[in-house]
Amino acid sequence: MACRIADGLGICVHELRADEEQYAISVQKDTLAKLIVVSEINGVELEELIHTILEKGIEEHGFYK
Repeated sequence: MACRIADGLGICVHELRADEEQYAISVQKDTLAKLIVVSEINGVELEELIHTILEKGIEEHGFYK
């Protein structure tokens, strides 16, 4: 199962394991699919897109300076 998920995301299965710098979160399939499409359209890695979205959201809500 993990191999199929990793293949679908285009990553190595080892990247799915948790470590002290990464945490797994639940994301609906359609949301993940939309993020993947947006990242491909913009030529940006999915991880970079998510980081940008989170950073911008944190800035807009005053939690990050």
